[in-house]
Amino acid sequence: MRTSKFLAAMTAVLTVVSGTPAFAQSAAEIDLLKAQLAELQQRLALLEEKQKAQEQVAATSAKTATDAQATADRTADVLAQTRASLSFSGDARYRHETLDVEYVDSDRTRQRIRARVGMDFRVNDTVKGTIRLATGVDDPRSANATLTGSNSRKDFGLDQAYLEWSPISNPTSGISADSILLAGQVGWRGDVADGYGLTVSATYLDFGAVEGYNPFYAGNAFGNTTTSSAAVCRKTISNCLLSDFNVVLLSGELATTVAGRPLRAFADLAQNVAAETNPVANKKLDSAYALGFTYGKASAARSWEFGALYQDVQKDALFGQFIDSNFGDGNTDADGFVFSGAYAPSRNWTISGRFFLNSLNNDVPTSVTLLTPTATNPTATAARSVSERDYKRLQVDLNFKF
Repeated sequence: MRTSKFLAAMTAVLTVVSGTPAFAQSAAEIDLLKAQLAELQQRLALLEEKQKAQEQVAATSAKTATDAQATADRTADVLAQTRASLSFSGDARYRHETLDVEYVDSDRTRQRIRARVGMDFRVNDTVKGTIRLATGVDDPRSANATLTGSNSRKDFGLDQAYLEWSPISNPTSGISADSILLAGQVGWRGDVADGYGLTVSATYLDFGAVEGYNPFYAGNAFGNTTTSSAAVCRKTISNCLLSDFNVVLLSGELATTVAGRPLRAFADLAQNVAAETNPVANKKLDSAYALGFTYGKASAARSWEFGALYQDVQKDALFGQFIDSNFGDGNTDADGFVFSGAYAPSRNWTISGRFFLNSLNNDVPTSVTLLTPTATNPTATAARSVSERDYKRLQVDLNFKF
């Protein structure tokens, strides 16, 4: 300590002074210096004891604070555990499906299954997430697996995995070669009359880094206009998307009750404000709309529902990679009806069906290969440009959900 070092130094000095006969100092002066040294040593000893006491108090306070923090951390962990949760959900579906497409040699019938199982977890008030597995790993728009391969096992892969942390915000800025989607939505919901509820919304979808790039799934544009122009294509000069997709979507839904059952009528209108002129149609094919209703709800045991809709999607109105994989064979440039119904015989079980009565290739004709027999060649084929192709699709599902 500094006091001990100072005391030792002073003692050494006074010892030298008192023990050196070369200085002419009287006995009284030496006695006075000794008395002053003794008093100084006593004071320094008291200061040293006081300093030790203060250091002990500081050490005790620091330990108390550390113990308090550790106790608080343990309490927070225990509280977080009480608020943590883990839940499971899933469903399984068996589907019988038939397809009848004009200018296709034969109808198609197939049996398909879909199985999904998910886990939602909550770690604490700020952290939660979801992990879900599903069949159908080869198609990003569908989890169906077709029953083929002589009863071979079906693939089961990661369908969803994400983590939410509330205090963190991750805005996206700049432009990159990776396709991104920015979206925003505003809406209103309320009662417009006794027993009538109305919901309206406006949505804006901005797809980035898609114009001039190849479709990101298997090179399939799912109906959107493509081009091979080197002036448009950025990474390749074949089969890139001609248009950007900035889609404005307006939606409305009116809900009421008729004969004790819910009735819902809805309308959707969409326009791609960034669509380019289609070189075949020589105009922008940028609009889509849908009108429909559902009556009843197949949820509780022995409940039922049915509904219908009409939909018209022009070739570049919606981003084909994200549209429904059933209507219009999973492509834009289609219109038509969908009729649906469902019945819940008991809890967790539902039998449902949908019938698609659609027309394909309405805006731009497509080329198909048709059997064109001749007298000399009964298996001869020829390419033909066709439009407004009839498309029929029937789906019957048995669903189990938990």
